[in-house]
Amino acid sequence: MNRPLTLVALATFLVSCDSENAIPNVSGTYSLNLKVTKLDCAMLPAAVGDESTGVQVVVTQDATDKKKLTAVVQGAAGVLLTLGLGSASFAGTVSGNTFDVLLEGRAKTEGTCAYSQNARLRATLDKDFLSGTLSYSYATNKGSDCGTKDTCVDEQSVTGARAATTH
Repeated sequence: MNRPLTLVALATFLVSCDSENAIPNVSGTYSLNLKVTKLDCAMLPAAVGDESTGVQVVVTQDATDKKKLTAVVQGAAGVLLTLGLGSASFAGTVSGNTFDVLLEGRAKTEGTCAYSQNARLRATLDKDFLSGTLSYSYATNKGSDCGTKDTCVDEQSVTGARAATTH
């Protein structure tokens, strides 16, 4: 048995396994296109089929834990999110080539219903191209005045690209 050759093969295998578990660089500025696909909650001031283009989102990975990231919506879309939900900043994680970020809106009440309006972006990255879903829903205390807030969801399909990066 040729030990040097066996050790080289084992080392190559271990490196390839480690690269499969590597956390990709998803940081960058993305230009997104959004299309309303579902309006169960009527949180969005839009109609099914309405589109928004050129929405800028800056994604930053944590310096010490590359699995953690933030996504901040810029421009007019960021202002609208801040007015509606109280923030334009999402926080979440990346796993493989997918990321999942949540914007937890400000707390509100209506009668016995305590709730927040939330937005969640789940997306897959293929090199510099992104696709996924931006969902808007309520987190409630299940109070009797919550009605359909417990089950409704508004959705937008998301596509876009990251500005040129060195990664």
